[in-house]
Amino acid sequence: MGTREVSYNLAGSVRNQSLAVAGTTIVLYDYWSTGIGLTKHFVAESCSGPKGEFSFDVRLGVYSIEVVPNRDTRFARQSIDTVRVTNNTTITINLKHGSTLTGKVCTESGDPIGPSEMLFFGIEPESLRASEPVAANGSYSISLPKGKYYAACRQIIERTPGAGTAFLYPAMHVIDLYSDVKEDFVIPDMVLFKGVVTNSDGHPISGVRATITSSMPSDDQFESEVQLKAVVYSSKIGQFQCNVAPGNYDVKLEPSADSHLSERLVSSILVDQARTRTYSLVAGHRLYGRVSFDGEPVENALVSIYGGKIDSSAVTDENGIYSFSLSGGTYQLSVMAQPDSLAHLPFRLLAPTSCPVKLAEDTCLDVQLEHGVSLSGKVVDKSGSARPSVQLALYADKGGDPDTTNDKERPLTFGITSDDGSFEFRVSPGKYWLIMNNQRSTAMLIEAAGEDLQSDLTWGTGCLVRFEVFSEADEPIANCKITGEPYGGTVAPDAEPMVTISADDGTCSLTIPTGIYSFRFEPPEHGSFQSRQIRQFSINSDVKRRIKLPLKAVAVEL
Repeated sequence: MGTREVSYNLAGSVRNQSLAVAGTTIVLYDYWSTGIGLTKHFVAESCSGPKGEFSFDVRLGVYSIEVVPNRDTRFARQSIDTVRVTNNTTITINLKHGSTLTGKVCTESGDPIGPSEMLFFGIEPESLRASEPVAANGSYSISLPKGKYYAACRQIIERTPGAGTAFLYPAMHVIDLYSDVKEDFVIPDMVLFKGVVTNSDGHPISGVRATITSSMPSDDQFESEVQLKAVVYSSKIGQFQCNVAPGNYDVKLEPSADSHLSERLVSSILVDQARTRTYSLVAGHRLYGRVSFDGEPVENALVSIYGGKIDSSAVTDENGIYSFSLSGGTYQLSVMAQPDSLAHLPFRLLAPTSCPVKLAEDTCLDVQLEHGVSLSGKVVDKSGSARPSVQLALYADKGGDPDTTNDKERPLTFGITSDDGSFEFRVSPGKYWLIMNNQRSTAMLIEAAGEDLQSDLTWGTGCLVRFEVFSEADEPIANCKITGEPYGGTVAPDAEPMVTISADDGTCSLTIPTGIYSFRFEPPEHGSFQSRQIRQFSINSDVKRRIKLPLKAVAVEL
């Protein structure tokens, strides 16, 4: 294995009112792609020294930090979602005193629910993200800044047969924390979701991984972010089970790769009472191989496969091996190095790759990743001004501009322009389509040869709209969802939804074509502020506007 690249130093100090705070745990995460989005991935952990100091050796990238003060203090948890490292970086973390939240996670009958963790999402005034393990007896304790929070509970291990019944409670509680509070997280009576997995001859199949999720996608930002799910495995008699709240659920069944059975997704299963359902898996083929570079295995590379009703991903093991069990058919296979792979020289220079796969029998497909050339540039308007926050999608050329309106063609990779409008991709030599903001009219064919290529793009049909979302007391409102649409509701079928979320400082931006729009501003549902709508907002040039949201009316008892 190659040596780990030490490119930059991410360091800092932990303080409270200018005094150093020792013994604070600093947890560092980077971001991994899951094929459908990003998830935080643990990188390292450090404890602040006598002078409050901490330090990490990191590569170029974007990181997240969770700050966990010593339990003997009353300092509150903190989280820093985006720390961008482009050189040696120093940050100062100022701890605040918080309120202690204690309680017990249990069922209505008082029983503990097994290995799990509590998740907390700050509604106001801070957009904190924090997690806390639940003890074996169901108790938990955490110190948080005063404010309002969403709280959720999820299982933290995949349940194997005999390891207890899994649970899935896809709901969030609202907690007002303005002093020390004791609040139990009580999970209501649940229904036992039971299933038996068989082959086409009716014989039970053991070791099938069943992932259970709610069929009802949530529009709530926090519920979408947490992605609550339960993972269980079928027993020797093919049975799996999970306690769930009554409702509709999806179950994804993934047999072992050497079973010669195909994975299966079953959607919208009504679970309103305890009963056993049988799920049959048809014969399949094994698709496997090794991802490598220059003869060296690439660990933790993301391998995605999609086509028909199949949409799966896996990461390679320490030997670079991946494996799927699928029905026959035509698929698209994509491979991309993950941050942990990129941290080993020379993996950070590797280009993603994609190829079609026709699967009619067990197939070994090794993937040799290559050094990529740099495709970089800036997105500017006609006057030469930089365009930040423009979404970019890079498609491999297949003989015509790609269709962005369906899942048959997917980007090879994607990105977003920085504050100065700049972007960069690593690609293999070849032809690519670069599309801005999912608008096919912006498609630009680019040919990358053996040398780094710089290509600036002109965004000629859009305007940069910046919003500052504040309260009437001039306090920034974070996590406000802003949705825009052309005035009158006329939306092109292939139009990208205009949705953005305000940052901690209340700001956000959109790059959209000129026209007349309506915008809706929706703060977190259980916060203190009302929604607001703006109609007939004419946009024909760059615009910056401050939006003030009023407080909710308080009911007065007579």
